[in-house]
Amino acid sequence: MILKTMISKKSKMKTIRNKIKRSLDEKLVPYRDIETYKYGYLNMLGQVVINAKYDMIGDFCDGLAMVKFDNKYGFINTEGQLIVNNIYDT
Repeated sequence: MILKTMISKKSKMKTIRNKIKRSLDEKLVPYRDIETYKYGYLNMLGQVVINAKYDMIGDFCDGLAMVKFDNKYGFINTEGQLIVNNIYDT
């Protein structure tokens, strides 16, 4: 049981490290506004690049990230422009 727990924790840490690495590769880091509870992205200097207006966000991959707003999913680029309209349900 202890070994299984240790493996599970290692796996979770690896997943977290991979997510951080992917975000850093794109040079944008997710953040959450503590007043609105919405998500956006910061650059490596901690400056807001994409305002917190999304209910949920994903990591950037090849310049695109999945975002959720108005209960629908779409994709934005690293400048915050909506590339694929938010017309998709879960």
